[in-house]
Amino acid sequence: MVEVERYEDIELITETFTQKINIKEGDTVTYKLPTRGYVTRYELLMRLNVSTGTDGGVPREDALFRFIKSLRIEYPGGKIYYGVPDGRLIKFKNILDFGGRIREDPLPTSANVTQDVYVKMILNWGFEPTDPFDPSVVIPAAELSDLYLTITFGTAADLGSGYTINGGDITVTARYISGDKDLIFPEDCNIPISTPVELDINEVKGDLQIRDDLPVGNVLRETLILIVDNNDNRSNYEISEVGLIIPAERKIPYRIEWNTLNTQLRHDYGLEFEIHGLGTIDYEDVSGLPLGLDMTEEQVGSWKIGFSSVRSGGKIKMMHIQVS
Repeated sequence: MVEVERYEDIELITETFTQKINIKEGDTVTYKLPTRGYVTRYELLMRLNVSTGTDGGVPREDALFRFIKSLRIEYPGGKIYYGVPDGRLIKFKNILDFGGRIREDPLPTSANVTQDVYVKMILNWGFEPTDPFDPSVVIPAAELSDLYLTITFGTAADLGSGYTINGGDITVTARYISGDKDLIFPEDCNIPISTPVELDINEVKGDLQIRDDLPVGNVLRETLILIVDNNDNRSNYEISEVGLIIPAERKIPYRIEWNTLNTQLRHDYGLEFEIHGLGTIDYEDVSGLPLGLDMTEEQVGSWKIGFSSVRSGGKIKMMHIQVS
């Protein structure tokens, strides 16, 4: 299905692709995306058909998003336009971008029930997330020979206890701008780059000693951080602080207690609820520049992100959001 809005020589197109992604527990699926236009977002509607047993079902927190173990939109050769190491980061990016409004159906809990449940995931990268055709940051699909969506699925155990997954699928919808590039982008287009990262919390370490390199070569806009405990549940009790380090200069230009960073979400985004286990670093706050932290001339290892841990066994899952 294709819907077109025409404005002189530019078209705003919403296209729902006929081919769906079939879901099978534990599979990694690679889906070839059409290379048309300048893509402002993809919308994924996931349907799972689930059954409960004689004792009913007990859902886990974030169950449907937890079922997505990882997701990437990429061009062959290593460029990742959008990538997360855990589907829950998609959920919370959507919550922050859309004021808490998402579709995430509840799983059935009564005994011997079979039904479809749905979750909608919006994969977006522009500066104005509520505008479905925001041209500020786009994937230049029309200029690519290939573009792929790769998803790794979990199992029924990720949903909770007492569930069986009978099948399911994902419907993919693209929003894109079509027309002369010079008319759409009088200067040039910003391209999204994403770096998914997962770190183990192997031991208790203070003074920001759990460290990882920040990605270089682009402008770093934001880092979404998800902290989980040794049961893979979101937690505010594994990490005590987060910071950014410049090792060569022995400087720490940014350092904040984890609970402060987590609490800021509610106020910064106008949410009516807390989201435990989640934090974000906005690099405008670090650099003082409107776009973020310019890493185009930096070398690998010149900037690091660091964490102080108070418990071991959990994980730190991050999505570094950049533009090039």
